[in-house]
Amino acid sequence: MAGSQLKSLKAALAKEGLIGAQKKKKSSDKRRSDTEKVIRGIRDEYNRFDQNVNRTKRDVSVIAGGQFVKEGSDQHNDVSRRKGAIQRTLKSQYELERKQKGKQGGLIDRRFGEKHKGLSEEERMLERYRRERAKEAKKRVFSLESDDEGADDDEGFILTHAGKPLAVDDDDDNIPLKHPNEEDMVEAAPTKRKSKREVMNEIIAKSKFYKKQRQDAHAQQQEEIMDLDDEFEDVMDAVRESQPAKPQFSSKSEEDIAYDQRVRELTYDRRAAPADATETEEEIKKKEEERWKKLVAAREARMTARDAEGDDLDDYWHQSSDDEEGEEIDGEKGEDGDDEDGEGSGRFSRKPLAVAMPSSLKDFPEENVGEFIGQVAKAYAPHLAEGNKQLMDNFVALLFEYTVAHPQHAEVTIPQLRKLASKYNEELVTRVRNEINTIRDHLLSGDVSGADIFYFVAIGLIFSTSDHYHLVVTPAVIMINEYLASLTKESSLAQVYIGVALVDIYLQYQRLSKRYSPEVVRFMALALSRLVPEPSKVDGSESTESNLGAKPPKKPVTAPLSLSALPKGDVDLRYPVLLKLIKQVGQITDLWRDLGVLLDIGDALGPWVNHTAKYYAGANPEVASTATMVGKLTEAARRDRKPLTLQYHRAIAIPTYAPAFDENFNPNKHYDNNVHRAELNKLRHTLKKERKQTLKDIRQEQKFIAGEKIKETKQFYDDYHKKMSNIINSIQTTEGREKNEYDRERKRRKQG
Repeated sequence: MAGSQLKSLKAALAKEGLIGAQKKKKSSDKRRSDTEKVIRGIRDEYNRFDQNVNRTKRDVSVIAGGQFVKEGSDQHNDVSRRKGAIQRTLKSQYELERKQKGKQGGLIDRRFGEKHKGLSEEERMLERYRRERAKEAKKRVFSLESDDEGADDDEGFILTHAGKPLAVDDDDDNIPLKHPNEEDMVEAAPTKRKSKREVMNEIIAKSKFYKKQRQDAHAQQQEEIMDLDDEFEDVMDAVRESQPAKPQFSSKSEEDIAYDQRVRELTYDRRAAPADATETEEEIKKKEEERWKKLVAAREARMTARDAEGDDLDDYWHQSSDDEEGEEIDGEKGEDGDDEDGEGSGRFSRKPLAVAMPSSLKDFPEENVGEFIGQVAKAYAPHLAEGNKQLMDNFVALLFEYTVAHPQHAEVTIPQLRKLASKYNEELVTRVRNEINTIRDHLLSGDVSGADIFYFVAIGLIFSTSDHYHLVVTPAVIMINEYLASLTKESSLAQVYIGVALVDIYLQYQRLSKRYSPEVVRFMALALSRLVPEPSKVDGSESTESNLGAKPPKKPVTAPLSLSALPKGDVDLRYPVLLKLIKQVGQITDLWRDLGVLLDIGDALGPWVNHTAKYYAGANPEVASTATMVGKLTEAARRDRKPLTLQYHRAIAIPTYAPAFDENFNPNKHYDNNVHRAELNKLRHTLKKERKQTLKDIRQEQKFIAGEKIKETKQFYDDYHKKMSNIINSIQTTEGREKNEYDRERKRRKQG
């Protein structure tokens, strides 16, 4: 086709007979679809960008429409076709929405009563009629005709309902709608409607009447007030005569006047703070219970190592005694009862008492030790002078050594030592830990004294023994267990005696925390094997003879064992030691009965206790009762203990999948054997793909709408500027024509 595309297009259309001279049709059955088909063919022929296929030397695959296609193929060119179709669809949809914007069909019934479902049809009609009459009445408000004439015109038309006239008041919107009854049927005579002038005259008359009444009432009130004012002076004169005459000059002294002035000043001073309210017995009891719970919670925290501190003291069991002794030891009050910190009345004495700080055990008095300790605590309080804190630390450590060296004064010194150790414990902890190392050497060498044993007793009385970890108690417990584990079958009675004393101290330590110690059970079994007669008869025993077989004394023993008299080969103490061991067996059984080791304790000590009961049950009934208790608890523990077993599960078959042959199997692709999971993943993938496509379509639509709006805005501004330029051009043309006409007229006048 030569020439431009326009000429080629006209030639093609003329060739097909669509333009130009129409040829006579041979058949009249040619349909419109044929014409459209011819036009589509011509259009496709001239759209070379969609029809031409670019040939490439090599096959190159590209992604078009989510698929791999060859570059330059028909599938590759389909993208532009689809894009053009989408643009045409969006264009038509946008044009349709713009034409229908602001246009909607349907009728809206705005008459009264359409939205009131509670009104009947009859009530709606009556209200509509009343409102229509009210609108007509408003039109006659400024009518020049008289109201009487208008009223006369309305007399000939009366609206009735069920034989009763309806009185319509144009000025009142709330007309009562009443149903006719017997009384309404009797009163059939209609009342004449008042005109607007008559109504206004009545309103003005009533207003003047009420105003006159208010004026009369106000005048009468003013007259009464004037009469009272005239009589008020007479009343006041009578009151003054009845009162006694006051002296002209004051008879108060200067001190009384100053006192009155001071009272007036104190009136405006700050009010004193109220005192604490008196508590009832129930409130005091409740407060004590709350304090008790806090102490128990703190102890449990230290026992479980949740909030443990090495120098915390046991304020749980001896709280009452500490409170009684604390008033004399704390040093919070001086001799005169004043606050020594200076926060009270401001009058305090810093003069120390006449007492010297002891530097050794010899400086302690032989009598009145408790009073001496209290005087030292008062005289060397840390707030009185610098360096008193260090002095008190050394004094508390020295007081602990004095308590261990003089056990006879322990009842007086230990309560005060407990109170002081809660404040001054740095030097005390250091010295006690050093002394524990010395006592360890004594225990391992066998040279143990009563002071060493009492040292452990004092530690348990002063420090908290239930803590999970304590700087003093923990080393002491380790040392006790180390000594009990070091004893053998060849140990002497003295060593057994010391071990029994240490076991008693250990049980006192664990009365709250109840921590199990296997060394204690082992020692007790070993000690019983050394003291009972004929130990070879006990089942499982390796002993063949007893070197320390105890015999019951002829007289019952009532005196308790003493720490000050350690046995030195004296065989007379074997029987009391054996009874002490049996008692301790009952104690540990009751102490650790809630733990899982009760069966182990019964198996280790039960045979020895039963063997001891055969020989000493008659002499001491406590041995028989202990043997019975241990036996019952051991049997109960054996019944309750169940061996560990594996959990039983229902037999579940191993799932097997029959392999299916797939012609399109791809080894690089993952196949899920679980059909439900595969379908679910497929559905998720489809949903994700559709969601992405939907978001893409929405963005494309929004982009197209934004572009169309920009085009409309540009077209609007172009039309506006074109219109304005046309107006300006027309004005300039008119002005130029008028100016030329004016110049020609001026020239003609000059020439004429």
